[in-house]
Amino acid sequence: MAQDSSEPTSMSPTDRLTARERDALRLYNDLNSAKAVAQKLDVSHHTVYQRLGSAKDKLGVPSYMAAARQLVESERADGAESFAYEQFGVVPDRNSASRSLVSELPWPFPTPGRPENDLSFGGKLIAIFGLAIVMMATAALYFIALGVFSSTLGRS
Repeated sequence: MAQDSSEPTSMSPTDRLTARERDALRLYNDLNSAKAVAQKLDVSHHTVYQRLGSAKDKLGVPSYMAAARQLVESERADGAESFAYEQFGVVPDRNSASRSLVSELPWPFPTPGRPENDLSFGGKLIAIFGLAIVMMATAALYFIALGVFSSTLGRS
């Protein structure tokens, strides 16, 4: 008897996830916080934990982050675009063609799409001291201007 080629192929574990579970996992991979995911999806953090837990169980992994990574790696292999990148404008790749001069600069603090800063320890120290000097110079100019104006007003 000839075998029918329309036999169902084995589904990957990520195929069993619902769209809402996928969205929660993608965002959790990017944001690392159920509270932040809940804010983005406009649901409670309890709902996010339920979706993450269900997805974790379906994928058979020990943690939410492992489930999120498995989904993202699976989608990268399939070439799918992430919901988080479409919906919320998170920068998918630091080597994007649409980078501006400002996005090229290293910042001493996290910026949108860049959850970690780019500076080394020495760079962070230089940035802190630079900001401190700018703040002191601003305060000094303020007090000098205050003294000049108060002495001018006192003479008239």
